[in-house]
Parts: sequence; structure tokens; C-alpha cells
Amino acid sequence: MFTAEGEQWKHQRRLVITALNTNHLHRYYEVIRTSTERLHRRLSEAAQEGRVLEIGQEFTSYSLDILRARVRARPEHAGAP
Repeated sequence: MFTAEGEQWKHQRRLVITALNTNHLHRYYEVIRTSTERLHRRLSEAAQEGRVLEIGQEFTSYSLDILRARVRARPEHAGAP
């Protein structure tokens, strides 16, 4: 979205605005909460053990965790593994 222009930017902006809509986010609260708890646990354990983590990789994993949970929860994917 940050490098898009013209019609592509308009399309991407609509998608992002919809995704960040408060009503939309309320429906996904449990998924986001659960994924955030997992991330917090991973970061806390690493800190306690003195391990260094790649924060970019952790946030990518966090984002994919949320996306996977949402795809599985969608009715049209109910039969998908």
C-alpha cells in the first residue's frame, strides 16, 4: 500500500480501511488475543532464557498465525484442514 499509486492505491486503501474497521476487528478479537498471547509467551520465554530472537521473524509468524486462524474460521473453508 505504501508504494502503490492511482487505482491500485485506491483498491489497497479500501481493503486496509475495511480490515481496520472497529466492527470488523471486534469479530476477530479472540483470534487476535490468542495469537498475541502466543507471541507474548515466546518473547517472555526468550527473555528469561537470555535468547536473542529475530523480531521481524516473530512478527511475521504472529501475522501468519492470525491469518491462518481467520481462514480456518471462514465458512467457505470449513472443510479445509
